[in-house]
Amino acid sequence: MPKRVIIYLSSGEQTAAKQEATKMKNEKALANFMGNIGTIAEQLATIQAHIDNYMDVSPEDIHWGHVGSAGKVIDTNHALKTLTNYHFYVTPQ
Repeated sequence: MPKRVIIYLSSGEQTAAKQEATKMKNEKALANFMGNIGTIAEQLATIQAHIDNYMDVSPEDIHWGHVGSAGKVIDTNHALKTLTNYHFYVTPQ
C-alpha cells in the first residue's frame, strides 16, 4: 500500500489556492458562456436571414402550409419574448 503524504499549507497559501481554483472555474464558465452566446447569435442570424428572404418562398407559391410555418415562427417569437421578459426583467408591452 502506498504511503500518503500530507502537506500542510499556511492560511495564506490556502487562500491563494482557493482563489486560483475559483479563477479556473470562472474561466471555464466564461468560455462555456461565450460559446453559448455565440450559438444563440448564430441561430438568431439564421432565423433573421430566413425571414428577410420571406422564408425562401416566392409570393406566387404561397399556400396554407406556408401560413402555418409562419405561425410557428410567431409562436417561437412569443416564446422568445416570454424568455426575454423573464430573464432580463423587461416589462411586457
